[in-house]
Amino acid sequence: MKDFIERNRKLLKFYCVAARIIGWALMLTIPAMIAVALLWSQLGGDQWPWPAPEIFPWRLPYPMLGLVVLGIGQFIRHLFETESKPGWILRHAEKVLYLYAAVNILFAGLAVRTTYMLWREFPMKVAISNGFLNLVWPLAQALLLIGLAHIVRRIMPVIEESKTLV
Repeated sequence: MKDFIERNRKLLKFYCVAARIIGWALMLTIPAMIAVALLWSQLGGDQWPWPAPEIFPWRLPYPMLGLVVLGIGQFIRHLFETESKPGWILRHAEKVLYLYAAVNILFAGLAVRTTYMLWREFPMKVAISNGFLNLVWPLAQALLLIGLAHIVRRIMPVIEESKTLV
């Protein structure tokens, strides 16, 4: 493990910086959309621009994904820096992943409701395409996140112990 980290130190630093930038960009999507909409209305726009209020709820998982990506950046930094302590997100990574899984399950429920409402209008097309994708994908994501939370819970103590032995 130490050999891999030493050989790929520059690449790991690049991934760490990229994860932090992407994570913060995802965390700021909702505030940015609100700021654009408010600025548009202040400039005299008669209609809301692209981030319309009805699509705000569908963007809510982005900040959760941003937290996960920031946690990945903290994990990478924690691996290649010998004296680093885990950051807040990394210390609570299991809870963050469980929360993100719960958000995915919530949105799967909302997708089922929306799909049912559309199905009444366009039965065959919606039932096949939207019904499957809107239900199965969030549930698969939730299962993956729960599995990742279990992995993080078990691997972080091992990493901490190996760092103290060095």
